[in-house]
Amino acid sequence: MSTLINVTGNDDSQFELTDQSGNLVAGPFETNAAAWKALDRIDNDSANRAGKSRSSKKVLGGNPSSRKANPRRRLRDKKSR
Repeated sequence: MSTLINVTGNDDSQFELTDQSGNLVAGPFETNAAAWKALDRIDNDSANRAGKSRSSKKVLGGNPSSRKANPRRRLRDKKSR
């Protein structure tokens, strides 16, 4: 028989794993992601397992402050306003 385990938030803005009757299974965890990782460990199903296929597309975006300033870009942005 399988047990249903939920990730729930508590009054202290933390996350806990609870069973169907509301009993604490694990936690508290600081983040929702940490709670889900713990649930994966309990379930023996890791979201980061090696055999899981991933997209080969590059991730677009990043930290805008890490880019070097481009004077041409600033001029182009001012002209489009």
